[in-house]
Formats: sequence, C-alpha cells, structure tokens
Amino acid sequence: MQLFGRSYRCELRKLLARKKFIVFLALEVAICGIVLLVQLAVEHVSGLAFNVNLRMMLLGFFISAYIPLVSFMAVCDLFSSELQDGSLRASLLLPASRFKVYLAKALAAYTIAVVYLFSLFVVTAALELSFGSTLHGFFESFGSYLLDAIPLAVVILMAVFFNQILRSPTLAMLLCIGVLITAYIVNIFLPQVGAMLFTSYGQWHNLFIGKALPFLPMMMKIGLLLGYGTVFFSAGYYIFERRDM
Repeated sequence: MQLFGRSYRCELRKLLARKKFIVFLALEVAICGIVLLVQLAVEHVSGLAFNVNLRMMLLGFFISAYIPLVSFMAVCDLFSSELQDGSLRASLLLPASRFKVYLAKALAAYTIAVVYLFSLFVVTAALELSFGSTLHGFFESFGSYLLDAIPLAVVILMAVFFNQILRSPTLAMLLCIGVLITAYIVNIFLPQVGAMLFTSYGQWHNLFIGKALPFLPMMMKIGLLLGYGTVFFSAGYYIFERRDM
C-alpha cells in the first residue's frame, strides 16, 4: 500500500506541475462568473427574477463536456505521452508492480477530474452567496455532484484503455473525443441504443434525485455502468501489463 501511495503521489505531482491544468481550472471559474453576469444582466433588463440554481445549471455542461476533455488530457499525459517520449520506463523503475503503477496513473487522472468537479460546486455556491442567494437545495445539489463523480470514473477508464491501444497522444485524444461525441449523438437519435451506452448516465443524479425509478431498472443501469468500468479497466491493464517497454 505504501508503494502504491508513493506511485500515486508521483503521478499526481506530474499533472499538478503542468500549468495547463491550472489554466483550465481558471477558465472554469471564469465561465461560471460569465454565466452569472449574463443571468444578472438579463434579469436587470427584463425586470424578472429567474432564481436559477447556478450549481445545477452548469453541472450538465461541465460533467458532459468540459471535465471529460480535461480528464482526457490528463490520461494522455500519463500514458501515451510518456510512452511516446520514453519516460514511462522511469515510472516502472519504481519497486511498485505494473498493476500499482497503472492504477496510480488512472487514479491520478480521476483525482484531477474530481478536483474540477467539486471546484465547480464551490465556485458556483460562492458566486450565488455573493449575490444574495440562499443556496436553496444545497445538500441535494451536493449529492448530485457526488453521484455524478461515479460515472466520470468510467469515462476516464475508457480514455485509459484507448491510451493503451494508441501510442500517439494526439490520436488517443481525438479517439476519446470522437467516441464520446458519437455516443452522445447515438443517445439523441437512437435512444434505445443509447440507453445501453455508459455515456447515457453521465448525469447519474437523475437516477436517484427527482425521479422515482423502480428498483430493478435502477439496478440494471448500475450494473451496466459497473460492467463498462470493469471491461475498460481490465482490457487496459491487460495491454499495459504485456507491453514491451
């Protein structure tokens, strides 16, 4: 466990040392501020108070597009980029096993995604408080963020798997984005097929909050998501373990 912790901290430091992740985090904060200012301007011009929950309004966009994009970059930096420049060998020189290195890299990328997700919650809540909001539904929205962090892990495992197939970080990034967009399009135009894709449950809070789904369909959806995660993780590790460094 100590070796895994050391590997995890090492991989996380690599990501935190890259300025682009700080820039994208600042951009996330800026988007939140711009959206709130637009909302206030519209309310001022129209004379109407919309009382929009900024936390939940922005969650859909960030969990479906922005945070996965940042997560893909983190995964590519830790896998295909290191494989391309040969620095992946340095990670394998640690006394930790390949499984621990693989898991540490995946968990480091997931940590970045979770940081972005809950930074969004903190920023939007702070902005609402700053402009006199009462933070109605605070615990419900916080629970929504917690629930949506679960399917986000499957999206990252998908990216990790594709990074084992391709050695080019650019191609791996494009493939991840292409698959995600294709899955969203299928979910819109072919909802019956889209219901079988893990991307249909990106906003997982909809299964538990605001809708009373029967127990069996809910368990089937949870099982489907866990199945995708298991397949992506296992297939990715299989390739990683047998790769000649």
